[in-house]
Amino acid sequence: MNLKNRSVKTIKICLFFSLLVSFFSSCTIETGGTGGDDSVYFSKLKTPEVTFTNNALVWEDVKNALLYEVLKDGVKVNHATSPHVIRSESQNGEYTVRSIPNHKLNRYLASEATEPITVAYVTPVKIAAPSLTFNDNVLSWDESIEASEYIVYKNDTEVAKVATNSYVLKADTYNGEYKVSIVVKSSSRVWLDSDLSAGLTVSFTPLIALATPNVTYATNTLSWNGVTDAESYTVFKDGLELTVVSGALTYDIADATFNGEYTVIANPSDTSTTLKQSAESNKVTVVFN
Repeated sequence: MNLKNRSVKTIKICLFFSLLVSFFSSCTIETGGTGGDDSVYFSKLKTPEVTFTNNALVWEDVKNALLYEVLKDGVKVNHATSPHVIRSESQNGEYTVRSIPNHKLNRYLASEATEPITVAYVTPVKIAAPSLTFNDNVLSWDESIEASEYIVYKNDTEVAKVATNSYVLKADTYNGEYKVSIVVKSSSRVWLDSDLSAGLTVSFTPLIALATPNVTYATNTLSWNGVTDAESYTVFKDGLELTVVSGALTYDIADATFNGEYTVIANPSDTSTTLKQSAESNKVTVVFN
């Protein structure tokens, strides 16, 4: 290589290193920042705020974090998202968590680790099975503060899931005598579902149908008589439910598109435990004038 070519190569190498030094000189590397500031080229993500509850380490998502590094007694056990569930006493120890960035963003560093959090697994306890009572077609039991829902069984077959500590037996399929029981379900990691409660033999009182309304049509208005204990009325056109009317005993026909055959059913209150819908009324032919 002659002297001229050697000089040109030396100049190119020097220029490259000069640009490289200039680039890194313009970068700021924070050692304790909170992260998420777009004006900083390299910054550490925010340290997650971690708590131990319900047999799990939990934390809120950190901006720009892809996942979280979980360490137990200084040894990495998982790359995870919240929650990190503790499943047995063998996992007891001191834990730390730090936020790991999405490296495709190429502008953030992993956060500092949390202060050590002492984890002690809580052995789950089975919820006590409730005692049942039955009155006026309403099945009731003691409320459980640990419950997420209750499963209702009829003759050991599941028939309903409810969020409250009562269940109204309203369907005609409940007619007769049979056994009902309950299981208390929990979504907690420190409580186990209850056993099936002792069965309670109940005799269902058949629901009484409301009186059937009588429907007439005149001057583009559908009308019917009021029914005792009815809270609302369902209007049907050509066999399909059209609307529910409350606080009135009429339904106005707006135009010829509403022509057809109409019937009405009377509805009891939703809270009634002894009444059910009426039979379908007489059919009325509607022709808009």
